[in-house]
Amino acid sequence: MRMNLLKSIYILACVCLMFNCKKQTLNPGNGAGNGMQAVLSDDAPGEGAIVLGQQLPNPYDIDVMQQAYEAIKGRFPAAQSPVRVTHNYTKLNLQDEQQLSDLKKDSTIVIYPYPMDFEIITPGTYYRHEEGQCDSCVTAQFASLKDGQPLPSNIQTEILSKLYIPEEDADLYHYVGKADAEAFEEAIVAEAFAIVGLEVDKNPGNTTQQRVSGSKWRPAGRIRVWDDVINNYVGVEGVEVKARRWFTTHKGFTNANGDYSCDGEFRHDANYSLQWERKHFSIRSGTYGQASYDGPKQRGNWNLDLNSGSHMFYARIFRAAHQYYYLNIDGLNRPPLNNSLFDPQLKIAAYNQSNSDINGVTSPWKRFLGLGNFIKLYNPQNAISAIHGTTIHELTHASHWNMCSPKSNYNGSDDIVAESWARGVQWWLTRKYYPNYQPAYNNTYTGVVEDMIDGIAGYDQVQGYTVAQIEQGVKNKKTWTAWRDNMINTYTNATEGNLPALFDFWD
Repeated sequence: MRMNLLKSIYILACVCLMFNCKKQTLNPGNGAGNGMQAVLSDDAPGEGAIVLGQQLPNPYDIDVMQQAYEAIKGRFPAAQSPVRVTHNYTKLNLQDEQQLSDLKKDSTIVIYPYPMDFEIITPGTYYRHEEGQCDSCVTAQFASLKDGQPLPSNIQTEILSKLYIPEEDADLYHYVGKADAEAFEEAIVAEAFAIVGLEVDKNPGNTTQQRVSGSKWRPAGRIRVWDDVINNYVGVEGVEVKARRWFTTHKGFTNANGDYSCDGEFRHDANYSLQWERKHFSIRSGTYGQASYDGPKQRGNWNLDLNSGSHMFYARIFRAAHQYYYLNIDGLNRPPLNNSLFDPQLKIAAYNQSNSDINGVTSPWKRFLGLGNFIKLYNPQNAISAIHGTTIHELTHASHWNMCSPKSNYNGSDDIVAESWARGVQWWLTRKYYPNYQPAYNNTYTGVVEDMIDGIAGYDQVQGYTVAQIEQGVKNKKTWTAWRDNMINTYTNATEGNLPALFDFWD
């Protein structure tokens, strides 16, 4: 959906920019789908604020590890001390959303919004460092960084503890020998935990589990969401799942079935979590705050089936966004990418509330420095196919804006042009998941794209254009007739002589 508005948002080279918003209005029969609607609730698992308990003593602190080595070295007479700083437990004092976006560009940096050495009393979707902290405040992040890890410029850091992490020491066998490396790792970790007064199986999250000596396990599982069109669960593809034990994190991505397997192993329990984001896009829990799910602390697989609450909404949006950004979209341009200071991560605000006026709205001007939400989405009560379609619709506006040069070719385009193109891509991409999906059309949100692609019938005597050709045809064209004429002049099609009649029908 699109609204024209004037925003004075920043001064850059003393120039004020004008941008437009596109929005998707509610129309009867707008791909609402059919079947049973999953019930939304506010008390679903993982909702609300993360509540931390007490800070735990740190067994991986370099001084503690040195004491542990001194205590066990007699059991490994051929070993040399491997204890050295391998990582730094770091607080990242971020100033704005742009710094957070810059951090997320580096996949080797794993950040958490809360301290990593505190018990997690109550899992949740967000964390506030201070009571009453404003929702729009950019909070500090925490990370275990490899010693010497470069960071984006201008990010203020505070090293909370210098660490030696035997489980991540790739050179351990050089110090203790290959035959003794595994036994040494277990022994020094157990001794370090004993020194600080913790059980070796203690993991931040107030969870202890019976230790299985010498056995390792790989975090894995499945993430699915309820599909009320087929009345069954479907996999949520592309989600990055993290499993953390103290300062070590292993990660894995879900496949089309929702299955994932992380890139490392643990000996003891680990804390699972996920964030509804990828490098190029982030789903927010409302206006501010990364939509996250803090899972269980356990040994073994974590399977998550979402059928209620805000996370069901986030997962449904994520499926569509991941499709547009990462899967086969038949030659279409991707939405804006997170590649530079002026090309930050695209924010999608998901409001877990109904809206009788609109399903979604796109505001390109809010992308500047990642300060605002490029897209807002509403109505989680809609069927999964409708939510998918709306997400694709708004991302099409974002892609359309991004490919136009100058941007005024998008900002100044007629509503019928922008909305008809977005409606067409909505139809095309959503049908890859839901073949019977059919959005509603009118004289602004027209069916001209579908008619240029599908077969001949009745008023529609045009066929055979590809969606990529139609995208190039609409690029930089502000008016209905300019789009039509560009299609005629650019491509050879046996039915192109009927394009004027088709465009007239929808005008």
